[in-house]
Formats: sequence, structure tokens, C-alpha cells
Amino acid sequence: GGEAGPDGGEAGLNGAGLVSSKRLAEEKAAGRKSDKEKLARRAAVCDLYARAHDSDPHDATTAADYGRFLLARMDKRDEAETVLMKAMALDSKHAVALYNLALVMHKKNRLEDAERLFLNLLAVSPTHAAGTQQMGRMYVDQFKASSEPTHLEAGMTCYERSFQLVKDPTGAVLEYLKITSSMASNKQKIRAIAFVEKYMVKFGPGSLGKESTIRQVLKGMGAIAT
Repeated sequence: GGEAGPDGGEAGLNGAGLVSSKRLAEEKAAGRKSDKEKLARRAAVCDLYARAHDSDPHDATTAADYGRFLLARMDKRDEAETVLMKAMALDSKHAVALYNLALVMHKKNRLEDAERLFLNLLAVSPTHAAGTQQMGRMYVDQFKASSEPTHLEAGMTCYERSFQLVKDPTGAVLEYLKITSSMASNKQKIRAIAFVEKYMVKFGPGSLGKESTIRQVLKGMGAIAT
């Protein structure tokens, strides 16, 4: 049976297993407590935003920040939409309101509304990096729904613009290559390879993190596209 031998044996292993199980249970309980505390803090901050908005309902920035928090931290899309629409009514060119309302529409799969808002955002703030990349994602979702090549082309263009708006676009480049390698035509794959290679030459070694990974992906795409 279960008796320990001179080196600890089975009983020693069982004891270690019990300790491990107890520790795991304690860690899970601590995680649940941490999650509850985090939610409580978010709810408290949300209440502060609500009170600030109620005290000055004609301030577009307060409304935009409140709507952003409702979406990004509380995932309350309908409430966020209502508050962000109020912000837009106060200032139709408010970049925070435009960006976050576009995200709401994208999350609700109202892609035409999202496209209109992203276009308005980039008309107001042409170098809005997050908006440019998110618009690319929106066009990719349009392509998934329609299989219309022009949607994927538009998405690729947005990604390519976004690379030049941030200090290190490694994440965006890898996302772009993942999308093009799985969805694009051979012609579009060749375009993607050429664009990324041109970017790397222009900005030099070390301009992108995970450069070896990117080169490996480019090599694989090149084998597929040719």
C-alpha cells in the first residue's frame, strides 16, 4: 500500500499532492477575492464618472471619458453608446467620443456605422494610430462577412498606415501578416511581403521587435505566394 518507504515513498508523494492542492485552492480563492476587489474599484470609479457627468452634462470631454470607461472597463455597450452619443451631440469632432463610439458599433457588428465613425475620426485626427488599426480590423470583419476583396484591400491599407504612426509596430505587423497569410490572394500576399520588407529596410535592423519571427513569417508567405 500507502506506507512510506525509507526515501519518503508513496506517502511522501501523497503529502506533497495534498499541499499542492491546498495551495492551488488558496490561490484560486485569492484570485476570486482580487477579481471582486477589482470590480468594486471599477464600479466606484464608474460612479465618479457618472456623478461628474451629471454635474456638468454639457461638457463633451466628461461625457466622452465616461463613455470610454463604460465600454473599456465595464463592457456596458448600450450605456456607453448612449453616453457617447450625448458627447457627439455636444462636439461632433471629439476624437475620444468618435473613436469609442466607433468601437461600440464594431463590437455590435454595426459595421457600416463603425466605418462612418472611423472615417470621421481620421478626418479630424489623421494620425490617430489606434483608430487607424481598429479601422483595419473593421474592414477585415467586413471582408469576412462579404468576401468583397476591396474590403480586405482597405483593411491592409489601414494596417500599413498604422505601422508608421507608432514607435514599434511589431504587434500590428504580426497581426497584418497573420491576416494576409490566411485570407489574402497571392497578389495581396506579395504586396504585404513587399510592404513589410520595405519598412524594415527603411527603418533598419532593430526597427521591429521579434524581427526573426517576422522574417520567418515572410519566408513562409513567400513560399505560398510564388
